[in-house]
Amino acid sequence: MKNKSNIRKTKKIEVKAPSLFRRGKKQIFYLRLRTKFKDIWVSTKTADKKEAEKRSDQIIKAKFKVEALRATEDLKENRDRKIIDAVVKTVSGKDEIPNIRIDECYQRWCNVNSSYSELTEKSKSIYQAAFGKFTSWCAGKNIEHIEHVDRSLAMSYSKHLWDIGISGKTYNDHLKLLSRVFATIDATTPLPYRDPFNRIHIPRKKKSESGAEGHGALEPDMLKNVIAEAAKNSLDYRDLIIIGSQTGLRLKDAVLLKWDCITLNFIDVIPFKTSRTSNKARIPITATLRKVLESRMVAKGKNKYVIPSVAEHYMRNEHYVTKTCKTIFENALNKEGEDITRKDKAGAHRKRRSSLYSFHSLRTTYMSLLATKDVSIRDAMRILGWESSEMIKVYEKMLEAYRGDADKRALDIVSQIKEFKLPVPDVIPGSKITPSKEKLEKLVGKYSNIAIARIFNVSEAAVRKWMDKFGIKRARRIESADVSGAEIEKIRKDLLAMQEKQK
Repeated sequence: MKNKSNIRKTKKIEVKAPSLFRRGKKQIFYLRLRTKFKDIWVSTKTADKKEAEKRSDQIIKAKFKVEALRATEDLKENRDRKIIDAVVKTVSGKDEIPNIRIDECYQRWCNVNSSYSELTEKSKSIYQAAFGKFTSWCAGKNIEHIEHVDRSLAMSYSKHLWDIGISGKTYNDHLKLLSRVFATIDATTPLPYRDPFNRIHIPRKKKSESGAEGHGALEPDMLKNVIAEAAKNSLDYRDLIIIGSQTGLRLKDAVLLKWDCITLNFIDVIPFKTSRTSNKARIPITATLRKVLESRMVAKGKNKYVIPSVAEHYMRNEHYVTKTCKTIFENALNKEGEDITRKDKAGAHRKRRSSLYSFHSLRTTYMSLLATKDVSIRDAMRILGWESSEMIKVYEKMLEAYRGDADKRALDIVSQIKEFKLPVPDVIPGSKITPSKEKLEKLVGKYSNIAIARIFNVSEAAVRKWMDKFGIKRARRIESADVSGAEIEKIRKDLLAMQEKQK
């Protein structure tokens, strides 16, 4: 028999989740997460406790998941670095790992990257300039070889990028390129620190963190002013603005729109931004757009572009067309002296002066109009050719906003209708006559069922049922159709008085 005293009971230790607390005028729930170095307060963005608890669990799970991934990456990196060092030393017979110069890395990446040849010349030059910036920064710190770039150095460079004030998108693009280059070289020539620019080590900036305002949607009067201003420039730019407003196409897609994309009722076009995935936009042709296309069809000839002169100019110098459109918007919308320059909320992370309203505002306006008509997300995706989940989130918010506006408009309209403003009379206690055997016996000898129904304000069928219920029968037939309204009111008062005495 086992000795019970030797059996140890293990007690489960429950780890309590961080408690929620309210802050601010709106009483939003916050979650306190303690890290090694500081306390972080995370907003659940809701004042509803159940929803806050649900979001709190999601935040905690996400945090632990990221920490676990980082811990796994650390172990993997240390293990791989030891293996690589051992293999290189064994094969080469040298104690030192061969060095690769940083200024040679970009060309090495180009040579082995299978999709590099598919990039446009513009993309190639942007990539080369981005990596050149990193090379110059390393040279300033006397770092010449890629093997010396560790995670600490990668974090330092990412901080440098953000500190110089570039936008969140540009920041992410720089880190993405560096991560690709390091990962590719590591696959061919193992590096001691693998890919230090991995997104697990250096998180990318979310859209909300950059604090930049999006392109504003145009009000009807603003759109009219923009089209009128474009008409002053030329017929081509007037039609370009109209095409943009009636299709929601981006500037490049609208400028390079071809006749073979246009069918009887739709424009079927693969936007340049999604050309790799062949994601097609199918845009219905409006009456206004049809009028513009028909007028241009007359002078079509052998031209494959709808607006050939602007298309040719764009292919020679796209900046000129972009600047012309920008000038049209600024002249049209700055008439009242209002500054339409984009205002960033989180510091100067946009070096170039940009406008809150531009050609892309026509796409935002088109999307807003779809939302006002409660067009489904699936149909909006099909029309505008989306493939980004971020755009779906933006459209969902837009739908919610316009539904909220519709509710407000409905409330305002209903509150202004005079016919709905009726006086509500007070209820007089005891004003309703309840049927009883005594009351009916008093009435049946003198009044017909029709007259009794008028007194009680019910149907004749109801009176017959009451009589059957109480077992009341008439000795003879009575006709009293000519009972006046005044007499009916007098009988009601007598019955009410009888009813009050019985109480």
